[in-house]
Parts: sequence; C-alpha cells; structure tokens
Amino acid sequence: LSETSAVPPTVFPLIQCKSGSGDKIAVGCLAYNFSPKNLNFQWTDASGAVLTSIQYPPAEKNNKYTAASLIQVSKSDYDSRKSFKCSVTHGGSVKTLQVPST
Repeated sequence: LSETSAVPPTVFPLIQCKSGSGDKIAVGCLAYNFSPKNLNFQWTDASGAVLTSIQYPPAEKNNKYTAASLIQVSKSDYDSRKSFKCSVTHGGSVKTLQVPST
C-alpha cells in the first residue's frame, strides 16, 4: 500500500550562532517532514535578486523527507540587518520565509 498524497514541508530559518573569524555568515533554510522528495529552494535579497545557494539533497526517514539550503552573506550585510528570502517550491505550492538578521 503506497501513500500518494503530497505532504507540504514545514520551513524554518537556520542562522549561524557565532560570526566566526571570516567576513561571511551562513544563513540557511530547512524544510522538513515533506513528501514526495521533489523540492526546490530559491534565495533572493531585498531587491529580488536571485542569490547563489547550496542545496543539500533530501534525506528520508519514515517516508518523509528533510532538505536544507544555505547561502553565505557578507558580515556587513548581516550586521546591517539586511533580510533574505528563502522560497521553497514543493508540489506546485511555494512557501516563502524571510530570514531576518538577529
């Protein structure tokens, strides 16, 4: 017996705890508990420009998936509280999460 109904992801931000020694900060977006596994992340800045990101492939547990995407932003942009948007597309629907600096 197979389950065919789509389960949308729960999405939340990942923010680096410490600034580290470099001039970049890692900011991420985690999508979890979704099915099927086809999912896409897209990052944009406040102006709507698409940012280069790293997308990690989904990992499966109990027929549900978890995936993550990361961007690196300059410490100065992070410190000046610029925001970034992570859009997660899954099964024709899009969830957008704003990742504010804290």
